Amino acid sequence: MLSPSASIYLATEPVDFRISFDRLAGIVREHLAGDPRSRSFFIFVNRARDRCKAMRPGTLSRIRCGPGRWPTAATSSLGAGP
Repeated sequence: MLSPSASIYLATEPVDFRISFDRLAGIVREHLAGDPRSRSFFIFVNRARDRCKAMRPGTLSRIRCGPGRWPTAATSSLGAGP
């Protein structure tokens, strides 16, 4: 469940889904300026932009992205919050 104080961050650049949870946490710290231990959700997309990985403390899930356009760095901010 997403708490009202949680933020959702979208990585606008694709990531290699073969990387570990620890590497994704490093991307959160270095590129999204977030804390992977926070209550926030961090969502990553693959190169084909048809699959996503959602990360929050203690969990990593693969989810199918719906049709549509994934935001790019030029068209969006790094995160959306309350």
